[in-house]
Amino acid sequence: MPFSSKSNLRGSARFAAYATPAWEIRLDSAGIQAADLLAWYRAFDPHVNNGIVAEQYFTGAAVLRGWPLEIGEAAFSSAGGEVRIPGLDASLRIGAVQGGRQRTSLIIAPVRVSYVASEHGASGAPAIETTTKRRVPADNKSAVSIGLTHDFSKRAGSLSIDGRAETVEDALKVMSGLGRPMNHGWELTGPASGILNYQWDNAAATKAWIGHVDVNKGRLQVAGLNQPLQVSKGRLEWKDGFRIASLTDVEGFGATWSGQVAEAAVADDGTAKWNFQLHANHLDAADLDRWMGPRARPGWLQRLLPSLLGGGTTNPAASELLQRVNAEGDLSVDEFTVEGIKLEQMRASGTLHDLHLELRQTEARCAGGVLRARLRAAFLPRPSYDVTAELERVDLRQVPTPGNLTERFTGLASGIVHLTTQGVGREELLQRLAGKGDLKLRDVQFRGWDVNASMAEGRRTKARLVGPPGRALFWCVIKASFFRGCGWMAPQK
Repeated sequence: MPFSSKSNLRGSARFAAYATPAWEIRLDSAGIQAADLLAWYRAFDPHVNNGIVAEQYFTGAAVLRGWPLEIGEAAFSSAGGEVRIPGLDASLRIGAVQGGRQRTSLIIAPVRVSYVASEHGASGAPAIETTTKRRVPADNKSAVSIGLTHDFSKRAGSLSIDGRAETVEDALKVMSGLGRPMNHGWELTGPASGILNYQWDNAAATKAWIGHVDVNKGRLQVAGLNQPLQVSKGRLEWKDGFRIASLTDVEGFGATWSGQVAEAAVADDGTAKWNFQLHANHLDAADLDRWMGPRARPGWLQRLLPSLLGGGTTNPAASELLQRVNAEGDLSVDEFTVEGIKLEQMRASGTLHDLHLELRQTEARCAGGVLRARLRAAFLPRPSYDVTAELERVDLRQVPTPGNLTERFTGLASGIVHLTTQGVGREELLQRLAGKGDLKLRDVQFRGWDVNASMAEGRRTKARLVGPPGRALFWCVIKASFFRGCGWMAPQK
């Protein structure tokens, strides 16, 4: 009985009208074209690309019994075939397929899927081999084995995927063409390899991925970042239903990163919650603006945002990515530079949720002393920042100053500083900088002026701005305009 111009079935059916109806359907011979299977699959999923072409022929036999019908016996096979997907420069070669029911399980042996190099180059002329040396077949570099098993008695099974892709972007195109896009708001290029298992248990109503994907020498573009990350070595792992990203060597924001970002749970609003433990060797505040500032935003970002937001948003803003981030964890930086001030061995703990960033505890070595700070930032409707910093025994000689002022005075500074600002970009942030503070200076000496000696009376007096020392104090007042005034008090005896 042909059911299409290319496929046919031959068999018989028997029905017994007992108290419990019973069916037995025997398919003695079946010949099915992959194109018909693809059309059947496309009828259930309208997202499958209509331009996909499949060329493969399957033969087999089966016996279905009972009601509802269950597979009693089954065996099928195929010699192989090809699949062509729009947008993919190479076709996919499907290896031999063999499967059937064994006792209580349906088993499909691992099927090899590989790339097939195009016979014509970009110019359309046939490729000419210029050497007689033995070459490794191109499809060996990009191949994956896919197998399936399902236990009917336990109502559980798994899908296994094991292989390597020389160009992972092509693998993503394949999944998108099949109506299963994986990259929402990001694009990855370069080689990747992995071992994955998709497991399901219908009795327990559970399903989850288990396994990992390794990326080496890859390039990752993420919506919200103005430049791509260089992934020299990284791993994405699925474990116990959660995702874990392990970074061994990643270049971004002008730094080399390592650490881990792990999915913790699903928040009340349905978004994923992440925990992170990250380390960077060096960061510069100027690099952060180039990577995340809106003025440096490239055009490809607008291409990534619609896929991130589901494709239904018109002209989406990059801030909508941050609004979906719910993360908490610890960050360590060997050296962090802000306006010429170097913070060493910085450690910070904080959260980012609903466009609000909070660093509850930050500590670093600064100019020979210690800096402890707390930060609160809101990115909408207008970015605003609130910082409270505590300084302890900061060496004034190591603080950046105009000209050679550090050669003219010495001393140690301790105290508390509170800063607020708002806006976008360095110039606007500095222009709107405001705040207050209380600093205590110890062992302060200017060249030609012994402060402790001149203040031997022990009473609080204003410093006289005379000559070079006056210029130094004037710079202090302008640079830290949030102070109500500068005063001196001799140390108590």
